[in-house]
Amino acid sequence: MPHMRRTLLTLALLPWIAFLNLRQGWSHLVRPIDIPALTRDSKVIAVGEVTDISVEVPEVSQFEGCPSGRLMQARLRVLRVLKGDAVDELMFKFFRSNLMNCGLFGVDKGEFGLFFFRESDHGLILATPQYPTIIAGRGPCITAGEPLERVVGEFDCVIQSPLSTIFDRTSALRMLDRVPDPSATKVLERAARELHPPLNLLAAINLVARNDLSALPLVEEGARTSPVLVIADEGHTIFQYHWGDALGGIKDPAAIPALARMLTVDDSLIRQGVVQALGNTESEAALEPLSKALDDSDVWVRWEAVMGLATITHQKDWYPFYDQFKENEQLYLDHWKSWAAQKFSKGH
Repeated sequence: MPHMRRTLLTLALLPWIAFLNLRQGWSHLVRPIDIPALTRDSKVIAVGEVTDISVEVPEVSQFEGCPSGRLMQARLRVLRVLKGDAVDELMFKFFRSNLMNCGLFGVDKGEFGLFFFRESDHGLILATPQYPTIIAGRGPCITAGEPLERVVGEFDCVIQSPLSTIFDRTSALRMLDRVPDPSATKVLERAARELHPPLNLLAAINLVARNDLSALPLVEEGARTSPVLVIADEGHTIFQYHWGDALGGIKDPAAIPALARMLTVDDSLIRQGVVQALGNTESEAALEPLSKALDDSDVWVRWEAVMGLATITHQKDWYPFYDQFKENEQLYLDHWKSWAAQKFSKGH
């Protein structure tokens, strides 16, 4: 059943995100990047800087669904190769559309970052023109292992580099959120331990969202301080994340004591995340805090509590869709309060 909980929309969780072209002043919706799939499907992955761009074909009628544009050729000075043969430079092609809202984005001379390439009839091209480059550090970075581990290592170097800005580190942490791999979890755990606020809190959010409870105390403290984690760089907000969104990723019953404590926070969206997580644990230990949430002031929290109780006790007849719950809320609340009174009565 699709989850209907209201959330504060953040770039980290939207099924589509806005790509903002700051140079030309327009945006386009693109899918979130899939780092593991991109790494797997790329022939070459390299860190480097674009040193030259020229027009390869002046007029191209269509390129990967985008009509009208030019096929460009770029030269990349290679600093490191994470996948493929070691080279000092390479040539690649990209499409520059005449339509600003086409969704395929090119590169500019001087652009630096992590590049992913695949083979095509034109030679090497950008594997994901929606994301031409990804954050990487200009300083030394030693990585090892499989290509995905080396990509994760590049993000770790950005996080640890004293030259990185808050924006750089935030970008790298958000990229790690896209990598459900033990190598990424290890980097996030280190970041949660060693970085200063608020970046350690962003790492903690990413960990909790993947059901890693090592940083749950940081998330609990943050949720009690403010409903939203705000990260700013040079006075400008660059990232916002609601704590409740991360809590929905919890499944480990070991989190139940902390979740039960967070049922008392003022923000209803956090409490929604709490009751969702309690239901996700499918643990008998979650039944008592879920039954207490039946009296919550927020209807969505009450509905989540009902669903969690029905899921854990396998009472399918008392597991309502939201519209059913709204129409007959008192019926469901009376049933579960009566059940809880018998279940948790003294001497039971």
